[in-house]
Amino acid sequence: MTGLPTGTVTYFFSDIEGSTKLLQRLGRDYRHVLDRHGAIIRSGLTDRGGIELSTEGDSFFGVFVTAPEAVDAAATIQQDLAEADWPDGGAVRVRIGLHTGRAELGGANYVGLDVHRAARIAAAGHGGQVVVSEATRVLAGDHAYLDLGSHRLKDLEQPEHLYQLLIEGLPSAFPPLRAVDAHPNNLPTIATQLLGRQGELAEIRRLLVEHRLVTVVGLGGVGKTRLAIQAAADVLGDFEGGVFLVPLAAVADPSLVVPAIAAELGIDDGTVGSIAEGMGSGRRLLLLDNLEQVIRAAPTIGELLGAVPSITILATSQVPLRITSERVFLLEPLGVGEADNRVSPAAELFAARAAAVDPGFSLEQHADEVARLVAALDGLPLALELAAARVNVLTPGQILERMGAGSDLLVARAADAPQRHRSLQDAIAWSHDLLTTDQREILRALAIFAGGATLGAVEAVTGRDVIDHLAELVDRSLVRSRTGVSSKRFDLLDSLRAFVTDQLEPSEAVELRELHTGYFVRLASSASDQLTGERVAWWLAALGDDHENLQAALGRLLAAGDTDRGFEMLGSTWRYFQGTGRLGEVALWLERFFQLGDHPPPSPALAKALMARGAVAYWRSDFDDAADEYRAAIAVAESVGDPKLRADAYFGLATSLGNRGELEGSQTALDAARRLYEDLGDTSGLAGVAAAEAFYVSYVEGALAAVEPWSRAVAFWEASGQPTLAAQTNLAIAGAAVLDGNYEEAKRIARHSLDLAEQVGDRFVAAWAVEWVATALVAAGELDTGALLAGAAAAARERMGGGWTPLSMDIEDAATRATAAMGAVEAQAAMARGADLTLDQAIEIARGT
Repeated sequence: MTGLPTGTVTYFFSDIEGSTKLLQRLGRDYRHVLDRHGAIIRSGLTDRGGIELSTEGDSFFGVFVTAPEAVDAAATIQQDLAEADWPDGGAVRVRIGLHTGRAELGGANYVGLDVHRAARIAAAGHGGQVVVSEATRVLAGDHAYLDLGSHRLKDLEQPEHLYQLLIEGLPSAFPPLRAVDAHPNNLPTIATQLLGRQGELAEIRRLLVEHRLVTVVGLGGVGKTRLAIQAAADVLGDFEGGVFLVPLAAVADPSLVVPAIAAELGIDDGTVGSIAEGMGSGRRLLLLDNLEQVIRAAPTIGELLGAVPSITILATSQVPLRITSERVFLLEPLGVGEADNRVSPAAELFAARAAAVDPGFSLEQHADEVARLVAALDGLPLALELAAARVNVLTPGQILERMGAGSDLLVARAADAPQRHRSLQDAIAWSHDLLTTDQREILRALAIFAGGATLGAVEAVTGRDVIDHLAELVDRSLVRSRTGVSSKRFDLLDSLRAFVTDQLEPSEAVELRELHTGYFVRLASSASDQLTGERVAWWLAALGDDHENLQAALGRLLAAGDTDRGFEMLGSTWRYFQGTGRLGEVALWLERFFQLGDHPPPSPALAKALMARGAVAYWRSDFDDAADEYRAAIAVAESVGDPKLRADAYFGLATSLGNRGELEGSQTALDAARRLYEDLGDTSGLAGVAAAEAFYVSYVEGALAAVEPWSRAVAFWEASGQPTLAAQTNLAIAGAAVLDGNYEEAKRIARHSLDLAEQVGDRFVAAWAVEWVATALVAAGELDTGALLAGAAAAARERMGGGWTPLSMDIEDAATRATAAMGAVEAQAAMARGADLTLDQAIEIARGT
C-alpha cells in the first residue's frame, strides 16, 4: 500500500460486539449480516476521506488525515448501523475506538505505539459506543462528549484519558469500560516508560501464570520495583479480585509484614487467619515490595499462601525467600554493549532520562561517551538515572571524568564488594557530594524516619526551617514527595537511605533517633485531647500517615526500657488505634511495656496507660478487667495529684461497673467524676457524665426512659464538635428504638451514627453501627440481610480486636436473634457470607436497607 498519510493521523478501529454469539444465532444468515455491516463501515470511511487499511473477520482498521473527519465518520457509521434493517436476533452492535497520533510507517502499513493505543481504546468500549482519546477530542472540534476519566489499558504503561462521543438519537448509557483498571488495584501511575526490560517483563508474566510465588531478586538499584510494578499492571486483567502493592521498605519488624498486607487489602486485623477470612472471592495478586530487611517473615508468607489459595504473590527482594513453592527470577543489570551498532538498553535508558532533564540532549552526538559511562556504571538503572540527572550542567564525558579522575567514587570500601554494588554506591556518593551541608543534614534526618515525614517533623528533628533545601532535594529526585492523607510527606529513595545511614557517625545516629522519638512522643501527647474533638478526622488521618513512625518510636522506647514515655504515647493514642481498627495492636504494645517491670513508679503517664488498658478491656466487653485497670489508674492519679486524670479514671470506672450491673458503685464513681469535672470547669467531662447518667437511668428504669437524656447528650456532642462521642451515644438511642419496636427509627438512628463514624474515619464505631443496623433488621423480620450484616459486623469486630458492647440493655445481638428466628443452619450460612464482606461493603449494604 502506497501513498499513506504521514505526520499526525487519526487511527480508526472497530469490531462487532458478541460476534461469536451472533454467528451461532444466525447460522448461514450471518454472512449476509457481516456483508451489510462491512458495507456500512466502508461507506462511512470513504465518505469522510478515510482509508481502509485492513480487515479481519468483523474488525476494521482505518486511518484519517484529520480528527474531525474520523469523528464524523464514526458518528455516521453508528447512526447507519442503528437504522439498518437487521434480521430477527441479528442486530449488530459495533464498538469504535479513535486515537490521534504519529504516523509511523513500517513496510506497507502503520506501526508504533499509537496504533496499539488506538486498538486498545476500541477494545475497551461496548457495542454502539464510540470511545476517543484526549488527543482526538481536542483536535476534533465541536462535538459533544462524555468524560470517562483516565483508564489503564492492557499492555500500555501510561493511563489514557478517554471520552465517549455523544451521538444524537442514539443511547448514551453504557457499562464501565473494559479497562484493566476495572479490577481493584492500588498500583501507582509511573511517569516514565520502562526501557530495556521487555524480555524480562515477558518472562515474569509467564512465571505468574505457572507459579503462585515469584520473587524478583537482584542488587539494590537494579530496578526490581519498577519492573515488578509494570509486570503487575500488565497482568491486572488476569486477577478479577485485583492487584495490590504492599510497600515494605519502611517495615523493620518481620511480625508487621502480615499487618501491612492486611492494611493494603482493607482488612482491619493483621493476621493470616483474618486475611483468609476477609479475602472474599476472586484471584488476587499481591506485590510485596522490598522484603530483604524482613526476610524472617518468609515462613509467614508461606503460611499465607497455604491459607489463601486464591492469592498469587510477586515479591522483590535482594535475597530469595527460600520457600518451597518459590520461583526465583534473577534481575541482572541492563546490557551495556550491543552488536551491529545497536543502542544498548543501558544507553537507551540513560538517553531517555537525560532528554527529560535537557530536551536538547542527543544520544547520537554523545554515543561514545554514553557507551563508556554506562559501562562504568555497570548498567545499574538507579546509577544511570542519577548520572543522567546531571546532563543539564555536565556532558556524559565530564560525568565520567569526575567519577574516574581525582575521586575515590569508584573505589569500594570493602575489597570483596561486587563491582556492580560499588558502581551504585559511586553514583549515589557522587550525587551526595554535590549537595550543600544543609541539604546533607536534611537527608540524614530523613533517613531516620520510617514511611516518610511531614515538613514539620523534619524541621523538628533538624531544628531549622528546611523548606527551601527540601524543595531542592525534591527537584534533584533525591527526595520523593507525595501527598499523604493529612499533608505533604517526604521520603528518600531506598538506596540513598542506605547510603546516608551508612554515613552517620554512631553518636549522630543516636542523637537523631532520640530527636525522632521525642517528636513522636510530643505528637502523641498533642493528639490525646483531639481524638474525640472536632478535628478527630484530621488526627486519625495524620497518625495513620505516621503509623510506622509511631511503631519505630515505641520500639526504641521499649528497647531502652523507657516505660514512662511509652506509657505516655500509648495512653494518649489508644483512641487512634481503636478508631482505625487496631485495638489488638495497642493491647500488644501495652502488654509489652507493662512487662518491663512489675511496679512502675507512679506518674501521669502510668495513669494514662492504665486507663488505656481499661479502655481496651471495656471495648472487648471484659468489664471486670476494665474496672480493675480504672481503679489502679485512680490510685496512681491520686498519688501524683492530677485531678483531671482522677476524673477520667472515675468516669471509666463508672461505665465499667454499670455494664457489670454494680449500679451503686457505678453511681458513686460517677458522682466523684462529676465533682472533679465541676472543680476543673471541664464542660466536655460534664457532658460525658450527663450521658453516663442517662445510661444509669436505663439500668434502673429501662432504656426508653433514658432516650431524652441521651438525646440531650448527643445534641451537646454534635454542637461541641465531638462526632465520635455523638455517634457512640446515638447508638444507645438506636437500641432503645429496637426495644420499643420502632425498627425503622432504629435503622435511621444507627445509620446516622454510621455517617458520623465515616466522616471522621472511625472504623470501630462504624462496625458497631453496622451491628445495630443488623439488630434492627433481624428484629423487623428482614432476616437474610440482618444475618448477613451480623456476620460482617462480627468479623469486623474480631479483626479489630473488639467485642459486642450492647450498652447494658436487655437486648440480644443480631446473631443470637437471627439464629433463633431462622434456625442455626440457615443463620450460620447467611452470617458466613457476611463474614466474607469487607467492612466497606457491609457499610454500603447497611446504608441501603
